[in-house]
Amino acid sequence: MLSILGRCAACSLGTALIYAITSRIFDAFAVAPLTIVFASPMWMIAFARYLVELMPAFHRKAKRDALEVWNGRYYAYGMHQLRLFLIDEVIWIPAADLAAILAPPPDQRELRYLGAEQGTIPGQKMLGFTEAGLLRLLATRTGTRRATHDMIRFKHWLEKETLPNLRRLPSSAI
Repeated sequence: MLSILGRCAACSLGTALIYAITSRIFDAFAVAPLTIVFASPMWMIAFARYLVELMPAFHRKAKRDALEVWNGRYYAYGMHQLRLFLIDEVIWIPAADLAAILAPPPDQRELRYLGAEQGTIPGQKMLGFTEAGLLRLLATRTGTRRATHDMIRFKHWLEKETLPNLRRLPSSAI
């Protein structure tokens, strides 16, 4: 198995040999294109493994760059990602993360009902709900007939899995 430098050296030597042969047979105008045509398969065979691995490497890098901000800093509920902030032992959940789950979004009456349990997250520039505010909002929504199965599952997921885990492992919050 040749190293990359060995492959480059062997292909360069082969290309020089092809150039020498084509320059003796053909006129000067056709030598360069014919050398490229005859040498290309040799270069492709020598570096095919590296070329095949190149596109998945680009894909992995792009995926890592796109998700690195979220990596290990969110909780996943279905296909939704929720960031949880633990600030002075109060858990805050951004409203933007809850937008797809809380359909329809909270109206003005519900927001007035929550009072100080919703607003700008301390130290952040985003709106959010405290743990108590979100649970109170979910209790009012699941206590009526308009409760959906997904909303009930989300409330259960918060109460039984996410919030206890966050209290147990505070480092899992942002």
